[in-house]
Amino acid sequence: MAKKVPATLRWSAEDSHYIWQKDGNTEKRLELSAHDTLCQLLDEYASFSFQGQQGHLNLLKETRVRGGDGYWYAYRRQGKRVVKKYAGRSADLTTTRLEELALTMQAESIQSEPAQELHKPHPQPTQSQQPPLLAPKLHLPRPTASLLARERLLARLDDGLLRKLTLIQAPAGFGKTTLVSNWIETRHKHDRSSPQVAWVALDEGDNDPIRFWHYLIVACQAFQPNLGESVLPLLHIAQRPPFPHPSLETILTGLLNELADLTERGILVLEDYHAIHNSEIHQTMSFFLEHQPASLHLLLMTRAEPPLPLAQLRAHDELLELGASQLRFTQDETRDFLRQTLPFPLEDSLLDLLQRRTEGWITGLRLLTLALQGDEAFSAHKMEQRLANISGSQRHILDYLVADVLSSQEEPLQTFLLQTTGLARLTGSLCDTVTGRADSTLLLEQIERANLFLLPIDESGTWYRYHALFAEAMQHEARRRLGEESLLAIASKASHWYEQHDMLYEAVESALGAHEVTRAAALMTRIVESENILQHQELHTFLRWLRQFPEEILRTSPTLSETYAMVIPFTAHRHLSTLKPQFEKYLQMAEDRLRTLGDLPRLGEVLALHALLSKHVNDQASTICCAQEALKLLPEEKKYWRSLALSLLGISAIFAGRVSEARQLMHEAGKLKPVSYENSYTRSSSLVQQGYLALGAGHLEQATLLMQQVLDIAVDDRSDQGTALLLLATICYEWNRLAEAEQYIQQAYTVNTEAGDELLCLQSAILQARMLYARGEHAQALNYLQLLATGLAHPRFGREVELWLARFALASGDLLAAQRRLAGLRTLAQNDSPADIAREQEDLLAARLLIAQGEEEQVHKALDILTYWRAEAQSQTRFRSEVEILLIMAQAYERLRRGQEAKEALKEALSLAQSAGYQRLFLDEGADMAALLKGIAAEVRAPLQVAFLRTLLRSFTTNQPSKATTDSDDLLKALSTQERRVLNLLVAGRTNPEIASELVVSLNTVKTQVKSIYRKLDIGSRHEASEVARRLGLI
Repeated sequence: MAKKVPATLRWSAEDSHYIWQKDGNTEKRLELSAHDTLCQLLDEYASFSFQGQQGHLNLLKETRVRGGDGYWYAYRRQGKRVVKKYAGRSADLTTTRLEELALTMQAESIQSEPAQELHKPHPQPTQSQQPPLLAPKLHLPRPTASLLARERLLARLDDGLLRKLTLIQAPAGFGKTTLVSNWIETRHKHDRSSPQVAWVALDEGDNDPIRFWHYLIVACQAFQPNLGESVLPLLHIAQRPPFPHPSLETILTGLLNELADLTERGILVLEDYHAIHNSEIHQTMSFFLEHQPASLHLLLMTRAEPPLPLAQLRAHDELLELGASQLRFTQDETRDFLRQTLPFPLEDSLLDLLQRRTEGWITGLRLLTLALQGDEAFSAHKMEQRLANISGSQRHILDYLVADVLSSQEEPLQTFLLQTTGLARLTGSLCDTVTGRADSTLLLEQIERANLFLLPIDESGTWYRYHALFAEAMQHEARRRLGEESLLAIASKASHWYEQHDMLYEAVESALGAHEVTRAAALMTRIVESENILQHQELHTFLRWLRQFPEEILRTSPTLSETYAMVIPFTAHRHLSTLKPQFEKYLQMAEDRLRTLGDLPRLGEVLALHALLSKHVNDQASTICCAQEALKLLPEEKKYWRSLALSLLGISAIFAGRVSEARQLMHEAGKLKPVSYENSYTRSSSLVQQGYLALGAGHLEQATLLMQQVLDIAVDDRSDQGTALLLLATICYEWNRLAEAEQYIQQAYTVNTEAGDELLCLQSAILQARMLYARGEHAQALNYLQLLATGLAHPRFGREVELWLARFALASGDLLAAQRRLAGLRTLAQNDSPADIAREQEDLLAARLLIAQGEEEQVHKALDILTYWRAEAQSQTRFRSEVEILLIMAQAYERLRRGQEAKEALKEALSLAQSAGYQRLFLDEGADMAALLKGIAAEVRAPLQVAFLRTLLRSFTTNQPSKATTDSDDLLKALSTQERRVLNLLVAGRTNPEIASELVVSLNTVKTQVKSIYRKLDIGSRHEASEVARRLGLI
């Protein structure tokens, strides 16, 4: 009998909330954000069931002798096995973590099931949000009845398998596809163990990087069912705004690892690679080639040399190349070919003439024989006459021969060829629609049998394509014979057929080909509105379409103008700030139209998107304005958009220094954000936001841990990486670990430069200047900032630099320079309203200047300023600001000879700063602060504060940065040897009984020693003991 699970956490789709059900009866609705832990909820339980949106799990807590409260593990049955996966401690369990586990274990369960169709080569994706793939593009062409074996080339292709890449490069009509398809068939006929083949027929529409790699990944499932399934979800968020996207290189790393695990070799064939001109695709293909595993051979067919690292491959003998000179028929091959196609032998002189005129061009020879076969008076003399008319380039020869071949066909077949030659791919039903016939399927079969350059592209023989070169020449002939209007009508009919068959992407392409931009716009609108605008993947494709729409269509379609605004920054390789006028133009179009229509909920969505894009270009005023207006218009059911607007306001509040407000906004946003939007990229951004909140509240250790998690998670998010590195540099600076801080600054500056984030680059540079000043390199720091100030157009950027130039001037005693720069700051503030934190820093600078000037009245003014901002800092829990203000107040009281008040302010600052480890706040105040600290040394009693104060005084004396820990000698001496043992066991998570057992003492003895430790270290809990021991280097 199965054990009863005492509690269940389940998702209620009806309420859009999680429900906690105890003992199968009592239910409690949980108000949880995606990041709230379940720690308190799980205190009473050792197991529970999770029934989430992504799947079901059972969880069991396993205790460890050394593990404190123990660890949770998730269990799921897979067939006859029970699979176990580590979930974490209670504090690690969030609904997001549980949903991820459920999704991962469900996917693993599916992948572990035996494949029913091991030999089904090309499965289609089934996820609704993935753009549909055209299956015939993934099918190997059926080999044509080859008249020549061409053993010399087949042997070369066999040799190519010993290398990474086979490159077949030749102009159209040299038999590239025929050669490769016949080679594959020949190998499989003679050797059943030949490598599996994956085939992708590329075209112009594949210049979207996401679409390109989607096709390649699905094609590779010919090697192994479900190969790449773990990669596809990442691929489809790779360009999903607003989240920073993973690099394609990282996504491909997962694919390459899966390919490397294949037990049998595979061949990936890319046909018509010359159709690809997207630089990002070439870059990722270069990465793919560089790291291509031995289990895979790549074969490219192209008309032109691709921009890939071919020189490197040649140097390492990893490339086989076949060009036009190898592919063209030799004279012997021409003779053999004609011997099988003509009813009479050719004299050597005529064969020589034929070889000179065609130069072994295979398509030319085939066209010539087709034209002759349509001539009733078929003879060697006729051929000689035809050859006499052939001259000039291959293009001219082609046009001549195609016209000749066409005229030799019956009239109905001529018309059919002309009407269908513009279709990229053909099937009977589609051809019936564009031609008005009812027998197109039979006619396609007839054309294939006649070898009229029609290639089957699926095993069932229902889809075909014309040979590219033949199609090009036929389209030229179709324009001449049918006229432009007829061709446009054909494209229009094709578009309607695609629409009826739910092939909307192809329908848009054909509508554009028919110059029906209004219809194309309507079809694109259907695609965009089928899902959240922020979840689309093929943004490059969208951008190409949108560029073809006239402005009046965009003005009347808020969906398209909004989409245009979104795709511009997320498809560009330039800094976003340069794109601001472009995307704002289209956002304004969407907003104006929606206001005219009175569609306020949609207007709210557009404004939220506007706020998001404004945030990316560091336009805080626009971010706040648009987000606030969006919240006024968005109804409660628009949870995602409201969550986005609240998050953006929270981020703005963080940068403004309104920590309490930011915390509340982030909490509200977290409650609304759907779990389906949670992934590593949203998690890293959320951790960054939490890190800013922790830093603002003075929780430097917590902020450090959060930023280290960001660096682990945000492997591809340069923005979050840069932010995390900058925050870690800032924290190390505050702790006076200048060497570590400098390392982080260098990394931060590099990453932020690559990401194009001007604000983070500036903040990294300012911190570098402060480091120089802290080391006594005052002139270098000043020159560095002055150089930085040149060319800063944004008022916010200029203010930060001016502020620190004024601080440096004041610290060096140049009051006039400080006063001049402060006046400049006040002018800048009039032109661009600064955030609260910026106004605070400017007012603190003014207070410092008043104190330095020394007049009693001025010092009193300074105290008034400081009193106001201390109250503000306390109300917004700006911990660091409060410490800094207290330090300045202590100096003001000292200037007024109110020594006791100076000491009280300083002791309060010391008490607050010690818990977080702030050192540079004191050290940056200079020698006057050292004197004040010495004056209170005899009055400081708490052991931790005594150690902290001694560290500060030693740093002042030596003018050297401290090590990672403060002076803990006295604390170590205060603890007995046994108490140190107990402390080490405490912070290792042992319970009192476990400590008593290990040290072979009574439980009461352990309790007494724990109390003694708490008293000597001035702490009150195990958590504080752990933090103090870690910070002071006692463990």
